Amino acid sequence: MDEKTEELRDIFVDVAGEEMVTESQTEEPGSLVDTDDATVDERLAAAVERMTERYEFDTDLDVDAYVSVVRGFYANDDDGAVAADIGADADTVFAARMDLHLIGEGDTDLPVDLPALRAALATTVPMSARWWPGATPTNRPSSEPSRSRPHRTRPGGSATASRAPSRTC
Repeated sequence: MDEKTEELRDIFVDVAGEEMVTESQTEEPGSLVDTDDATVDERLAAAVERMTERYEFDTDLDVDAYVSVVRGFYANDDDGAVAADIGADADTVFAARMDLHLIGEGDTDLPVDLPALRAALATTVPMSARWWPGATPTNRPSSEPSRSRPHRTRPGGSATASRAPSRTC
């Protein structure tokens, strides 16, 4: 122990009258333990409402549908099953999951060697072309950020509308 730590230890011993203190944990970790489904749904709905106020969502689902998307995601349901449950298509559920920042393992499976791509970008692609997927000298955006909404593509799937990437440095 260094000098400061010894001083703090001595102060603790003087105040507590003991050399060690062990506190037992009275409740299980997490705030959703031993709660009913209605309470969990209320908390999820409140979280979704906060997100809709803070972020721009690409889908126009209602809060209950978003809650079903969250529940389906954590139940390991695929987008098609959740879509059938809420009366939407799988692409809408995928976009809703992206709105909610719920990224599954299959969402990151890309047919690209990421280390090789990063190395190529770091050495050959100018910074002005890096922020826009698929940029070429003929379609690269100007120095002004675009107001259009590019499309993000599901791995192995179809395109869904997304927000334009931010250009923060």
